[in-house]
Amino acid sequence: MKSMFAKIMTGVISGVILLFIQFRTDWFHPNEAEMLEKMNEVLIEKVTAYYDDLEKGDFDANRYFASRVERFFQLKKTNPDAINANYNEYFKGEFLNVKCSPDFDNLHLIKEGNVYVAEFIVNCSFYLKSKGRTKVGSYMERIKLRKDGKFVYFHDFRILKESWK
Repeated sequence: MKSMFAKIMTGVISGVILLFIQFRTDWFHPNEAEMLEKMNEVLIEKVTAYYDDLEKGDFDANRYFASRVERFFQLKKTNPDAINANYNEYFKGEFLNVKCSPDFDNLHLIKEGNVYVAEFIVNCSFYLKSKGRTKVGSYMERIKLRKDGKFVYFHDFRILKESWK
C-alpha cells in the first residue's frame, strides 16, 4: 500500500503533467497551426509567381530570395545577384520553352528552427538547347523560406521521373 506521501506526490506530478499538456494545447499549437496555415498560403503564392516568371522570362531573384541563400539548385552559399547572373548567363540560353506546374496537393510544410521547410512535386518540360531535345519530368522540390516569405533554399532534391522527347 502506498504511503500518504507517495499518493500526494503522484497527484502533484499528474497535475503538473496535465498543466503542461494544457499549456501546450492552449498556447503553442493554435499559434503554430495559424502560422503554418499562413506560411502555406505565402509559399503557394510565391512558388506560383516564381514559376510564372520563369515561363515569361521575367525572373528576378530579388523578388523571391533572401540576401543569403543556403542553396539554389547547384549554387551553394549564394545570394540573389549570383542567382540572377546564373539565370541570365546560363538558364535563359539553355532552358527554352520552360513550362512548370507545381502540384500542391501533396505539399508538406513544417517549421524547422527559424524557417519553414516545404516539399512538393513540380512537373516540368523544357527544351535543352545543348541537347536539341525536350526533357519532361517530375521532381520533388524542397524549399526553405523565412517568415517574411523569402526563400533561403530551393532545390529539386529527387527526380521522380524523367524522359526525353
